[in-house]
Amino acid sequence: STLFPYTTLFRSSYNPFYFINQLEEYGYDFPEAEKIRIKYNLPIDSHERCEAGVRYGYKKEIFKDGHVYATPEQLRFLAKKYLGLDQAVLEQKITEMLNNRFIVRDLFVKEGIYLHEYYDMECYIASKLFEMSSQNQGNATVIPDFDAINRKMGIELDTDQINAISTAINSPVTIITGGPGTGKTTIVKGILAAFIARSEERRVGKECRS
Repeated sequence: STLFPYTTLFRSSYNPFYFINQLEEYGYDFPEAEKIRIKYNLPIDSHERCEAGVRYGYKKEIFKDGHVYATPEQLRFLAKKYLGLDQAVLEQKITEMLNNRFIVRDLFVKEGIYLHEYYDMECYIASKLFEMSSQNQGNATVIPDFDAINRKMGIELDTDQINAISTAINSPVTIITGGPGTGKTTIVKGILAAFIARSEERRVGKECRS
């Protein structure tokens, strides 16, 4: 529509934070919107600015380290850093964002405060994992031959790795977490080696029966 540029100009001068979600991939984010706010002398404590600033703070301070929620202290730090509000106003705005569910306090991790869409995604993933883990495999417990796996991999698996591999082999779903160098790749290789060994055992068994 030929009216779009005029609508955009009006929206930008009235609420420069309105288009961030649509134009973020083109480099328009909170700092660019803030320049327009300053140019038109718009309020520093509008809920649109506060929400955009907090969202930008999560991206810069929380998500970059692989986390999806902030502690209350981290939230206050990033809100103060990007919004520059007085402490009393800042606390009021955080309360408003909690009340309108822009941010959500986790029911189980009391120190965790999420952006609402990330909280919803975490809950959905958790519910699906619970559903998958509740499925009955209906098979007898498989006990991998870890001596053979150790020889095949050329290493000596420790107790935690053996337990993780055994759990994965006998569970409908398994989550393996840990920081760099904690052995996640080794565990995955062990799981694959166990499945390969199991497959070879079944193949040999069929050949013997035939």
